[in-house]
Amino acid sequence: MLSDRDRKLLYLHRHGSSLPIPARLCRLGMEDYDEIMALNSRVYREVGDEDIYASENSIERNLSGEGFALGVKAGGLLVALCVFSWVLEDMFKVVEGTYLDSWSLEQFAMRDIVVVDRDFRGNGLHRMLISASGSFIPSSRRYVISTVSPRNWASLKNVLAEGYYVVSCKKLYGGHTRFITWQDLDDPMVIARPLHLRIPSGEVEHHRRVLAMGAVGYELDRAGPDVVLRYGKGVRRSMMISSILGDEDSQVS
Repeated sequence: MLSDRDRKLLYLHRHGSSLPIPARLCRLGMEDYDEIMALNSRVYREVGDEDIYASENSIERNLSGEGFALGVKAGGLLVALCVFSWVLEDMFKVVEGTYLDSWSLEQFAMRDIVVVDRDFRGNGLHRMLISASGSFIPSSRRYVISTVSPRNWASLKNVLAEGYYVVSCKKLYGGHTRFITWQDLDDPMVIARPLHLRIPSGEVEHHRRVLAMGAVGYELDRAGPDVVLRYGKGVRRSMMISSILGDEDSQVS
């Protein structure tokens, strides 16, 4: 569990109530397993669409040493959850067939699950958990990956805001399309050159072609009724500082 100092006190608003509810950010363990599974299963049933949120997970292994979990408890109940994993076979499925699979999986961690009880959505808990998790990732795991459905733009917006970039698009979890997002904690990527590309969510093949050409998705925008993903050419921050920019820039140099 987090120390008393790290167990940050929060005040949340619950849908249907005008009274603020005190809550705590805490690290979760095997003693929380039943509550974790109950929240995850409840959100899965509410979504009811594996194309957006798949049931596949390794939560028990994550809590037993191959990852970690953070949660927010309000009134003694778990209302939000973030699980990170470094189960090798799970991470390999995500990076296989992308340029990331040439790097050692021992350097990776995967943001696997972030769910929030529907009564407590609107409190910024999704993004807060992603942000807070950074200090719990071992220093040896500099690369962090995650998967997001192209139909789940709310989650993608939070992920991009925390420094991730869309670097690939592939089918996972029984044939469901997912964006692969990535960040380097030691030498973060920056956008060296924005491109005039804004692609709507439904144009999956267009996303795949642009990503295969070396562009990265970095920001959400609106184009009329559509939410679109902006693309650019990314370089490591160290390269930007040294001004080594040009046509040879790639997703990850």
